[in-house]
Amino acid sequence: MTVPRIPQEGLKAIACLAMLTDHIGAAFFPESLLLRCIGRLAFPIYCFLIAEGSHYTKDPGKYALRLTLLALLSEVPFELAFYGGYTQYRQNVMLTLLTGFLALETMKQCPNFLLKVAAAVPFVLMGGYLRSDYGYRGVMLIVLFGLTRQLPYWHLLQIMGMAAIFGPMASAELLHIGSFTLKMQQLALLAMIPIALYSGEKRTKNKAVQWGFNLFYPVHLAIIALIKIL
Repeated sequence: MTVPRIPQEGLKAIACLAMLTDHIGAAFFPESLLLRCIGRLAFPIYCFLIAEGSHYTKDPGKYALRLTLLALLSEVPFELAFYGGYTQYRQNVMLTLLTGFLALETMKQCPNFLLKVAAAVPFVLMGGYLRSDYGYRGVMLIVLFGLTRQLPYWHLLQIMGMAAIFGPMASAELLHIGSFTLKMQQLALLAMIPIALYSGEKRTKNKAVQWGFNLFYPVHLAIIALIKIL
């Protein structure tokens, strides 16, 4: 039996739908853990795609500029959707993705593994300082995907790394069995299933499709914010 493989557009669609479900839950049904649990799939997939994008892009400057524009477009809708107005304590996730991308581009200039890790440290610290969604943990996950993408047993290394990054993260507790506690954020590990099925191919170069995926984040936040205002 052949296991179906998922193209890049499929991964993006899964991430978008999971994120939309999560944000609907956060904005309108905060008591529903089910919606938030589904949403845990989104962020690791986006981090994985950032690592893939950094590896294959022929124009890092253009890629970084696109992420910067999306971060700027998303900030006001993000704050209105989840905080009802300006907050200095949290910025949108595009800033995390941008910081992680810049870390990977800097790491490309380093000749060995240890120097790559050292080069990533300032960007991890920046992720915490900027207080963007997922903060320094998010930047660490992007760096993890970048460092391990061509190593033997990369799936296992990424699962272990993700468990270490997200394990201590504060989130709702879903299950208690003796001394074992399953936290909602730990469900992010399930994102490794579609990531492991990634085919590495892009099915279309249609600019409308690409920009549709790019603009999904700020547009759906703007719609959520508008509904809440109305």
